[in-house]
Amino acid sequence: MGYGEAPVSEEAFLQRFKGVVEVLLNHPCMFGYCYTQLTDVFQECNGIYRFDRTAKLDVDRIRNVQQQLAAIEQPQRHLEPGAG
Repeated sequence: MGYGEAPVSEEAFLQRFKGVVEVLLNHPCMFGYCYTQLTDVFQECNGIYRFDRTAKLDVDRIRNVQQQLAAIEQPQRHLEPGAG
């Protein structure tokens, strides 16, 4: 995921994925994102699913991370005049 060292385990990947997604979801100006490679292809093997479409990762954990409410979906907090 991303540039740099490849994760050494599925758990390491899932932690990195969770961190990236949470940064995006928690930003109040972020309205969406796209995970562009769901499956492995001939020249790249960084999908969530293998080339034959069998799961490489715990798809339920990936789904749980992505189903968190984004900041834009959170109820608005009313600020007192002059605060923030």
